[in-house]
Amino acid sequence: MVFCALAGALALTLAGCRETAPVPPSGNPAPMASPVPAETEPAAEFSFADLQRLQFCFTSGAGGWCTLLAVRPDGSFYGEYHDTDMGGGEPGIHAVQWNCKFTGRFAQPVQVNDYTYREDPDKAPDSRYIHRGKFCWDLTERIKDGSSVQGRIFAGLEELEKIRRTEAVFGADAEVYTKDYNDNSILWIVRRAGDEELHAVFNFSDEGRTIWMPEKAQYTNLVTGVTQETETVELSGWDFVWMKR
Repeated sequence: MVFCALAGALALTLAGCRETAPVPPSGNPAPMASPVPAETEPAAEFSFADLQRLQFCFTSGAGGWCTLLAVRPDGSFYGEYHDTDMGGGEPGIHAVQWNCKFTGRFAQPVQVNDYTYREDPDKAPDSRYIHRGKFCWDLTERIKDGSSVQGRIFAGLEELEKIRRTEAVFGADAEVYTKDYNDNSILWIVRRAGDEELHAVFNFSDEGRTIWMPEKAQYTNLVTGVTQETETVELSGWDFVWMKR
């Protein structure tokens, strides 16, 4: 149940906790397959294993409703929710209790906005420091590992830089303007150089979007290298596309 999954997630962030025996590796429901957000920068010095001896409890003061949640070292979690109505139900029934069990998996935790810049008088007036937290330089070593988050991001950026260096539409002399679109989540930038035209479309939304191109024509997706007749493009949440014709 969606409500139960949400209750479990809220329990982790809002509730108190107490120490219990280690989370057993088996004997509990297997985590259900669920979408995992795209990986970004892991929070420093954190492991889900740090939570394996904790049980999180989110409950009313009288215990009428309660969510219990436990997290395994691999980030999967399981829990149970119940709510009790002592006021009745069907004739002859004096109490009703609703129960459900839920499972899932948390994505790797990531750094959120850093507001500590406000403590520095020289930085406090400039809100851009909200996403300029201290950088952990030890993480740079991971760009050599193609399977790591850092390695995949670094390789991806290198590929985008290669495209920019070889395509005239990214040149300094290209004509650049934004295109109006009937969706505030979409940023659409057009670049023109000679007879070539690039449509760079960015989806700043959690939800997918169907993008209608200006006209049905032959476009080349510069990221995938695929050239085909295109009328619409499907963009997933927080995705982008570079389409050239």
